[in-house]
Amino acid sequence: MKITKRQLRRIIKESQNLNEYSEHASYADLSDTFEDMLGVLDDVTIKYVDGGWLADQDHASLVRPIEELYDALNMLNNTFNQLASGQPGTKDPSGSPI
Repeated sequence: MKITKRQLRRIIKESQNLNEYSEHASYADLSDTFEDMLGVLDDVTIKYVDGGWLADQDHASLVRPIEELYDALNMLNNTFNQLASGQPGTKDPSGSPI
């Protein structure tokens, strides 16, 4: 059985990130939420995009927006992860230093 790079990344992230949510708003909590959203979108991508279902239904034009949404969510999640860890030089999604 073959797995895609995206599936492998998801498996690794799930095994490393067993975080619980905080009751208080924080970058770490926001990052956890985005991580969950990425997981759901990853499931959609694996089933409907990588599996070819959208293309089979003559909706291949929807593949690119789904992939772009995944990339955007991933970029935001990485930004919130950096903010949560206090890494210097962190930039917001527009590229401006925070």
